[in-house]
Amino acid sequence: MGTLLIPELIDVIAVVARTTLIFLFTYFTIRILGKKSLSQFTIVDVLLIIALGSAVGDVMIYGERTIPIIIALIAIMTVAFLIKSIDSLIINHPSIEKLAKGEPTVLVVDGKVDDVALSKEDMTLEELSSLLRENGYDKVTKLKQVVLETDGHISVLEKRTIKPKKKK
Repeated sequence: MGTLLIPELIDVIAVVARTTLIFLFTYFTIRILGKKSLSQFTIVDVLLIIALGSAVGDVMIYGERTIPIIIALIAIMTVAFLIKSIDSLIINHPSIEKLAKGEPTVLVVDGKVDDVALSKEDMTLEELSSLLRENGYDKVTKLKQVVLETDGHISVLEKRTIKPKKKK
């Protein structure tokens, strides 16, 4: 009876190692997919959803003999520890923040689309136009700058039109 409830140390280490490996692999895979695939979630949010969903789901579906509850709890705690560690690193080290979250990408400068930046983000001109329309902009030429933020949203700066002062 005790063998099902208390895993051996080697089992605990294996779960922590597998969870860490899969977590980091998933993290870098999502980073490669790019900002626009994340939309409203941060990369850490997406990882948390995937990792916790998997750890919780398996123990809920499979019986105690397949996945002992203690093993699932260890996996969940490992994910929580990894999330807290990444958050702490991001807060305390700006260079790690850039690596973890990425950097905003300027897509439009002075009314002209930067095709290289668009390509880098795996975004088409039609997708950019759609995002701009969703935000109330119909012409790129009227925009000073469009930035794809690290969370997948766009920030838009309009060109200022300077009106000549009226002579009295």
